[in-house]
Amino acid sequence: LGGGQTMVVDTASGETAYVLCASMHYDEDLMKSFGCDSYIRINNTTDFGVAITRQIPSLMSGFEGPCIYQKRRVVEKDLGYVDESQFINPNNPAEKNTKAIGSLLFPHLGHYPFFLKEKSFMKQAEYRFVWIVQNIVGDFIDLKVPDARNFCSPPMTLTE
Repeated sequence: LGGGQTMVVDTASGETAYVLCASMHYDEDLMKSFGCDSYIRINNTTDFGVAITRQIPSLMSGFEGPCIYQKRRVVEKDLGYVDESQFINPNNPAEKNTKAIGSLLFPHLGHYPFFLKEKSFMKQAEYRFVWIVQNIVGDFIDLKVPDARNFCSPPMTLTE
């Protein structure tokens, strides 16, 4: 309980997030692996994301960016001295207070976990749009956003 220790915390994120994934480059093999036979080019990712944002119910925040590829989907941060006694559940000292752990860790994680992928997927060159909502989300959301087309175009050639 003296601090200066290594903490390993397994967290889950994304239960209240809708995620739209795209690739930053054209790749026929990648398209085949996802069962795709066509694509659109997003010319302005931010305005495209904002157009979709306007249609997301119970929206709290949204952000976008390229995925970060590393050997393992692990976030390592030096938090300095941490007094572990703050994590003891006062009602049951044998249990950890997960809310207190979350309050310490989540501000240090930021959006980073939403963009982590293992290096084995690097060929995908993935770009993500993430929308955080107030409730746990289902498998998908079906939106009609004709305004988003203003920020897209059909592919120009098959070599792009």
